[in-house]
Amino acid sequence: MILWHVSRIPQRHFKMARYYGFLSNRKRGRLLSLVYLALEKKSLKQAGPLTYAKQYKGFTGNDPYQCVLCRGRMEFTDFMKGPKMSNYWIIVE
Repeated sequence: MILWHVSRIPQRHFKMARYYGFLSNRKRGRLLSLVYLALEKKSLKQAGPLTYAKQYKGFTGNDPYQCVLCRGRMEFTDFMKGPKMSNYWIIVE
C-alpha cells in the first residue's frame, strides 16, 4: 500500500500540468466559449456580489432592512454614539 502511494510521487523538478487542452490558462479564454457552443450549453453567469443583506436574508429568511412593524423599507441614516466599552471594563489590580 505504501509503495502504491510512493510510486505516485513525481521525481524532483518534474513539471506537473494541472490543466491542459482547452482548460489550460493560455487557451481557456478563447476556446471555452467554443466548447460551450459545440455542446449547445449556455455559458455560466457570473455571480453578483454577496452583500450583508443577501447573507442575512439567506441565513435567517428575514430582510434586515425591512421594518418588523409596518413591513416598510428602512433606511440607514447615521450611527448613534453610545458609552465607550472602557466604562464596562473592570480593572483588577
